[in-house]
Amino acid sequence: LNQTKFLILDQHKSWSFGKLLTDHYLGWIQNKYLTNPIKTSHRVITKTTNIYKANNPKSIIRPTI
Repeated sequence: LNQTKFLILDQHKSWSFGKLLTDHYLGWIQNKYLTNPIKTSHRVITKTTNIYKANNPKSIIRPTI
């Protein structure tokens, strides 16, 4: 899951055992799926948005995809 915090309790070869800090689920995950947290700069607060034909908010709004 994206941006889910995972506490590593044990490691074996290319796998890590740990728990999710959100619901304390325990399990194994491949290390290639673990990354450092990404610092975010924006927050999405709407489920929909307009799609414009050009990089200009005054341009024509495209129909729904």
